[in-house]
Amino acid sequence: MPKLGWVLVLPVVLLAACSATPPAPKPQTEQSPSRQKGVTGFNLWRCAGQTPLQWRYVDESAEQIDLRIGNDDIMHRLSKRPAGLHSTFSDGLLAFELRDQRGRLYRVPSGKHVDYDCKAQ
Repeated sequence: MPKLGWVLVLPVVLLAACSATPPAPKPQTEQSPSRQKGVTGFNLWRCAGQTPLQWRYVDESAEQIDLRIGNDDIMHRLSKRPAGLHSTFSDGLLAFELRDQRGRLYRVPSGKHVDYDCKAQ
């Protein structure tokens, strides 16, 4: 009978321990870029190869941009990198270079252009 007692008591003890454990805290969610102070709508650009780009500064500091290529659901967050006479934003894989109201998009590891001569529509 002692074995049967433990078989009956053990599930009750485990259930009590689980119910006494506080729930895990909810993860902090980052505020949507469109809801942050100073963020405006997207700039709509089209490139020489007809690639549509949507981009905007994340905040008033203009140190990061959100970039969407074509109709893709992926939003790339690119950070400003040191550059000469132009602004370059990159995430290490993709780079967007802005110069005189025109831009070019390329892959960082290979330097291969995704598209070039991008400008406002």
